[in-house]
Amino acid sequence: MMSRQFLMAFTSLLSVYLVGEARIIHVPDDVQTVQEAINIAGEGDTVLVEPGVYHGSIVLNKRKITLTSRFLETKDPHEIYRTVLDGSSKGRKGDFVIKVTERAT
Repeated sequence: MMSRQFLMAFTSLLSVYLVGEARIIHVPDDVQTVQEAINIAGEGDTVLVEPGVYHGSIVLNKRKITLTSRFLETKDPHEIYRTVLDGSSKGRKGDFVIKVTERAT
């Protein structure tokens, strides 16, 4: 009987831990755009942008999310240069507009 109660308590604690765990959202594997990843990200989540060129603009409207390239995992500085946010299709050439709202930190 004691082991059954222990198992139930352990399972409950484990499920609380797993639900609260931060996740990594990969662009474009999980979602197609950086903005879409930001929109579905929760507190503590990481938006990891795979190497490539991404056009447009984004609005950072959430607190405590990390927007990064694969550099975060590999520590290879070349990953930074392989991941380009290019806003040349939105206004002036070379501008990628990032709007940070008051809710973002």
